[in-house]
Parts: sequence; structure tokens; C-alpha cells
Amino acid sequence: RDMPQYGSFGPGGFCNYDIKLTWFLDSEEFVGPLEFANTMVFDPASGSIWDWKGTIRYLDAQGMEIDPETAQLEDVETAELRLRTGELFRFEIIQTRPGSDPFYGLFEGRIARIEDRNGYGQSITYKTWTAQELQAAPDRQWQIDSVSDDQGRTLTFQYHAQQVGGRWAVSQIGLPGGNSVTYTYANSRLASV
Repeated sequence: RDMPQYGSFGPGGFCNYDIKLTWFLDSEEFVGPLEFANTMVFDPASGSIWDWKGTIRYLDAQGMEIDPETAQLEDVETAELRLRTGELFRFEIIQTRPGSDPFYGLFEGRIARIEDRNGYGQSITYKTWTAQELQAAPDRQWQIDSVSDDQGRTLTFQYHAQQVGGRWAVSQIGLPGGNSVTYTYANSRLASV
């Protein structure tokens, strides 16, 4: 697949943690997706935008719910999407063009937590970068640092120092128990695991 969305394994190469939330901004006000048509969730498993049914909540830095009709964009830290089937997707809101005017920069949600309908889940953390590093390559914000489940098992992610086909690509995933999986690329695509 050759898609404009960022994947952890180079162009067209995705993992389930590459899910992301996107919505529209209008001038200085956050335009909340009160109508689900304004919210888009990219599903890397299917390579499409979800036609999801459920509820969405916006939270501030203290975890308090925000009314999207009155909130200013800078107040929103987290979006929680709960499907009718009970699964929860928590997104951390990031500015994908750091250094630009926050009201006109593009904001998206990167997945921070996934829970099944019983509350069992996985938490995703991302690598940290300096403002200068993000100014040079804003898409670094999508680089996963680790994924931990509620049993304490953790995956750790390493990325190639240079982009592969214009995308940051995973070079190795450390598994629980000390083993790892290595990824190699050729012709700007994932070549072997």
C-alpha cells in the first residue's frame, strides 16, 4: 500500500498502534466533532477511515471533561473514543506542525491507550524530541517508544536514524523476555523481518 498516512514500517507499512484521530479546525475555536462526520479515525489494519459508532470525550491536562462547543484548542489534551461495543481508544493530542501558529497548525491524536470492553488494555508511549528536532522533522512525534499491557509486558521500539522512503521506520522491537525482532528495508519498503 502506498498511503499518505505515516506507518511505523515505512511507506505503506503499518502496525495496529499507528491508529490516529483527525478532525477539523476553524479559526481560533476548536470545532468539536459533535457530528461524527467531522471526526476521522485512520485504521491501519484496513488502510481506511473508520465509520465508527460511539461517543467521544475531550479532556484537559487534569483529565476533566471539556465541552467541545466552548473549549479553546489549547485546552484539549486527550480525546477518548468509546465504541458501542465497549472498546476504548484514548488519543493524545499533538500539533503535527510544531512552531506554526497553534490555531492554524494541524492537530491530530496519536493513540495512547487501547482497552477492550472489559477494561484490559495496552498503553503506548512515544519518543521525546527537542523543539529544534521537531521543527526539522515534525513526523518524529509518531515514533513509538514502548507499548505495555496491563500484565506488565512491554515492547520497546527502535527506529532507523534516517528515513526510509520519506518515513521513519522501525529497525527493531524488543520483546518481553529479552528477545527482539529486527526489520530491514530495501527500495524504500520493508524487505525482511
